[in-house]
Amino acid sequence: MNVKIGLKMHEVVHTKAKPYRCSVCGSQFGLPHRSLYMHQRVHTGEKPYTCDTCGKSFSLIGTLNCHKKFHSDDRPIKCSHCNKSFKCKSHLRRHLPVHTGERRYTCKICAKTFAHHEAMTRHILIHTGEKPYICEVCGKRFRQRSNLKVHMRVHKETRFKCEMCGKTFQHDFFKPFTCKLCEKSYSNVYNLRIHEKLHSGETPFKCEVCGKAYALRKSFKTHMLCHSGDRPYKCIACGKAFKWSGSLKMHMKTHTDGKTHRCETCGKSFRLYGNLKRHKRAHAGEKPFSCKVCGEGFPELDLVKTHMQIHTGVKPYTCQKCGKNYAYLRHYNDHKCKPV
Repeated sequence: MNVKIGLKMHEVVHTKAKPYRCSVCGSQFGLPHRSLYMHQRVHTGEKPYTCDTCGKSFSLIGTLNCHKKFHSDDRPIKCSHCNKSFKCKSHLRRHLPVHTGERRYTCKICAKTFAHHEAMTRHILIHTGEKPYICEVCGKRFRQRSNLKVHMRVHKETRFKCEMCGKTFQHDFFKPFTCKLCEKSYSNVYNLRIHEKLHSGETPFKCEVCGKAYALRKSFKTHMLCHSGDRPYKCIACGKAFKWSGSLKMHMKTHTDGKTHRCETCGKSFRLYGNLKRHKRAHAGEKPFSCKVCGEGFPELDLVKTHMQIHTGVKPYTCQKCGKNYAYLRHYNDHKCKPV
């Protein structure tokens, strides 16, 4: 009897038949008693396998076995391409697309490709606007579970009260993940892994145009925009396009009247915190940027660049009518030939 059952289980490998369907989400499986049963724990939340070291529970025995390796420093699984080591085979499989360039999963909405199914699933939420992870305390919603976990610290951490005015402040610097080499700490393990690449020197993403290499695919893709000239981030208000999402976010503030960053000294308000920070130097008399030629100090780096034209003799501003050149934009604006 056991032999027949084993044979039927094996035949599924060749036929690829998936006759067993999950009644909750519709996913199909070839084996009822193992694949389907284990999958259903995703919906029931059942986690029968518990780590003896830290008490964390898991729905699959394989996930528990992989987790246990995090309590040791052993990394027996090696990548044949770069000799990087991993604690379990699943981590190696996730790493391999770095070398192969394989991106098996494609977004049906925008055709963007991904190396991992989880990455594509998270990406699709951008199109749908869905935020499935909800804070039970304040109701705020998030696209990713990791963002919700970070947010929950706002409710759990201690508030500190000023003894003079009574104002309270949240301590939001809880960073439990520490680099073993330099002891720098991070709020989540993902950022720690990114940081650790600075020590390893691993830069698998290389630009074929200029040869510059990067540790992260995201940094590499951002760099490639310099060569392609693409501006994928477009302002919905005026149509202006930008190379980086951060530039678009800063630009969007120009369409609002909200100047939320206010100088406590003179009351002047700014849309961007960076502008307020630079403005404060005028009150404090700070001049952190110095000319390397004469040593004169300036509150902003742009002023140093403008000042350097005194030493270099460069005059980049030319009047189109009379051909006169100027080193400074303000002098050029003052000169502008009056219309005839």
